[in-house]
Amino acid sequence: MNKKTFNLVLIFALLLTSNLLAQSSGKISGTVVDSETGETLIGVNVVIDGTIKGTATDIDGRYTIRNVEAGTYTVVVSYLSFSTQRITGVVVEEGETVTLDIALQPESELLDEIVVTADVVLNNEAGLLRQRQKSIAFSDAISAESISKSGIGDAAGVLKKVVGASVVGGKYVYVRGLGERYSSTHMNGIELPTADPDKKAFQLDLIPSSLIENVVTLKTFTPDKPGNFSGGLVDVTTKDFPEERTFEFSVSSAYNSQISFQDGLLGERSSSEWLGFDDGQRDVPEFLQELSDAGTDIPILSSGDNIGSEESRLLNAASKAFNNEMVPVNTSLPMDYGFGLSFGDQSETGIGKLGYSVSLTYSRSIDNYDNGSIGRYLLVGETATTEELSAERLYADTRTDDNVDWGSLINLAYIPHNNHKFNFTYFKTQSGTHSGRLVTGFWDEAPTANQISNVLSYQERSLDALFLTGKSVFASVNDLKVEWKLSQTKNALETPDLRYFLLQSEDSQISGVDTTLYSNPSSLYPRPSRFFRDLDETGNSAILDVTVPIFKNSSFKTGLFYDSKERDFNESRYDIFEDAFGIRDA
Repeated sequence: MNKKTFNLVLIFALLLTSNLLAQSSGKISGTVVDSETGETLIGVNVVIDGTIKGTATDIDGRYTIRNVEAGTYTVVVSYLSFSTQRITGVVVEEGETVTLDIALQPESELLDEIVVTADVVLNNEAGLLRQRQKSIAFSDAISAESISKSGIGDAAGVLKKVVGASVVGGKYVYVRGLGERYSSTHMNGIELPTADPDKKAFQLDLIPSSLIENVVTLKTFTPDKPGNFSGGLVDVTTKDFPEERTFEFSVSSAYNSQISFQDGLLGERSSSEWLGFDDGQRDVPEFLQELSDAGTDIPILSSGDNIGSEESRLLNAASKAFNNEMVPVNTSLPMDYGFGLSFGDQSETGIGKLGYSVSLTYSRSIDNYDNGSIGRYLLVGETATTEELSAERLYADTRTDDNVDWGSLINLAYIPHNNHKFNFTYFKTQSGTHSGRLVTGFWDEAPTANQISNVLSYQERSLDALFLTGKSVFASVNDLKVEWKLSQTKNALETPDLRYFLLQSEDSQISGVDTTLYSNPSSLYPRPSRFFRDLDETGNSAILDVTVPIFKNSSFKTGLFYDSKERDFNESRYDIFEDAFGIRDA
């Protein structure tokens, strides 16, 4: 075992051991909100009756009472202008964390203490309390708890659960029936860039569901959101640090009798495809790149001209720079599989509360079909007298997609005081799809021949997002709230060496021997082509929100918003034409 491997094993063992050796005492934690508005409450006193153990809620309305011995307790929750709650029958077990989310009722008149039994409050939906915010906009939301129960794999699948939203092509969200160009996708309140040269919308299948805290869809405008949508605004919130030490590892696999261990159509794999990106074997050949950098055009020669000249030597070298793989071949397909890893914790220190969480998810899935059909029919003759359509094209279609997706999330939080919180978040996803396709069949332009279309492609996509956020409440200034966000996001798409090769085959006889002739008549088919495309879009944003309470349940909100985007797009195309005596760089 080398040193690097040993260190990784040691780190894994320490993390696992620290989780197993959890303290015998337990914890009580949760969130406190206003029952009427759903807003979290800061500075609420939460104590265990009859003891000196207690705490106050922080800027997010959260609290944690640590080192609670196993037993049954009564928890008292009190806050100025709200009725005091006594929650009885709270059972704490060794090494466990009891989640106790509380909704306090405003004290409109003199009331006795409210006594609530723990059996009523403790339920699987308690975590949804923190999402029930008072809103002036019409919206829908889905939480991490609902996502985990549904087994959805990515954010695109999550949006299918939202009323009024639909997902097209497995990537693009349509809200209220309006196309993707009328929607806007945000992460943690920041708009995400798009990596599609033909569409405005973000590709939601890039975000793994295991890294999502919640998804909120706004369907009406509010002054604190960008007004560049008319269908809906989708805001994906990533997971925060946990209330207690966590360590989770999961493995999954799937077997499909129609796909797994069957033959599919793919090209040669690169060594790094398992990580969702190409290792460079599909890049523009170095020789052609040098010609492009030097501003040298690839020569075009007529048949028989300049044979043996410098131009012919240059053309010969350019044509041989590409690999000669133009058609997909039969390849054995594996089972689908994936894994997930996450861990995190928070702790009290002399300088405040620190929290962290790290998550990683990975999956490989195969899509394959070999019984597809494509047809194009024409109406020939008068509509009143024609009873059937004439076939112009009839094709059998076979396609294989090998998909690799992974995502990672690192979140660090620092709470120096209950009224202040700072967060650093880094989010990274990578997706790679290796595809092969074969379409064969009849075309009336060449009725005696069998048309054959081969496609080989590889597409990689990535998203890098960096967020730095802060939130503060100033009790001395009438609970003035200040929130700020800084972010940089980059979305990239690359399609290296996309290959199209169309030809036809005809049965014939040569010298009395049955044979098959393959040809590529220029009058019928485009020449063999190779495409190279890449797009990068980078966004930088800064947001400042200031909320000033005026009266009870009323406030004035103002702020600043800055957003900039920069896009870089390149596309190259190489065709063989003029009876193979030239290569054209389009």
